[in-house]
Amino acid sequence: MRRRLLPCLLVGVLLTSLAGCGEDTTPVSAESLPHTHTGLPAGDGTKASYVGYTLSDVTFPKKAGEPGTFSFHIETYLGKPLTSYLTELTKDMHVYVVSTDLSVYRHVHPTMAADGTWSGNLTVPRDGTYRLIAEFTAKDDGGNGDQLVLGVERTVGKATPATPLPPVSTTATADGVTLDVLSELKVGQENQMTLGLSRDGKPASLGTYLGVYAHVSAFNAETGELVHMHPLGTPETADGRSTLTFHTGFKIAGDYRMFVQTRVSGVVRTIPVTVSVTG
Repeated sequence: MRRRLLPCLLVGVLLTSLAGCGEDTTPVSAESLPHTHTGLPAGDGTKASYVGYTLSDVTFPKKAGEPGTFSFHIETYLGKPLTSYLTELTKDMHVYVVSTDLSVYRHVHPTMAADGTWSGNLTVPRDGTYRLIAEFTAKDDGGNGDQLVLGVERTVGKATPATPLPPVSTTATADGVTLDVLSELKVGQENQMTLGLSRDGKPASLGTYLGVYAHVSAFNAETGELVHMHPLGTPETADGRSTLTFHTGFKIAGDYRMFVQTRVSGVVRTIPVTVSVTG
């Protein structure tokens, strides 16, 4: 089942756990950026199975606070591991690991073995329950793509009390970069969001990573569903900030923990902020 998205220029940064990897540091024109993610994904990361695909055989690190590994399969409706994928933003698989209280976020890119097993390195900082979310585009027999976002929960060590969600704000600073949410956030695919990024009181110098400029992952505080947003064009400069505008794509109102990922002055950074979305 193919899911189509409203056509737009998708300009996203995808953060790996090794922030600052040296690639794509030179700004590029909007015309040269890749046009991927042509479909509205099936699923939102809260279910392991959707439209005939299943995230299965998930393993997680055995202990928190030390290097570990994870692995999984994607099964088709025939119960066989999927081995054919379409590349999106230079990768065949994007994995997000987020604690259920939204205090921990990781974005990693595993590798696939010949039998369809995906695996990679992962360190989680503490005991607790985490959701592994796999985002990918399955290649069907006709060469078309089915874009999926599937997820499962696993507990590392023992369950722990939830870390309170930071309060809603229109600004946040992390790793020396200040993020400002410059527009009201509303439900609906056609609504837009503008973000401003600055460093030391000046517009942040935005480069590219994995071929694109910025990437936002937002998780609903109640349901955990994932919403991805990508800029509609290249950065502009206004009021001492580098600004990017996004289609929001929020389906339900409520509070979200939003992780803004971008390369600033050659280093990939993640800036989290809690935002409120109205109906």
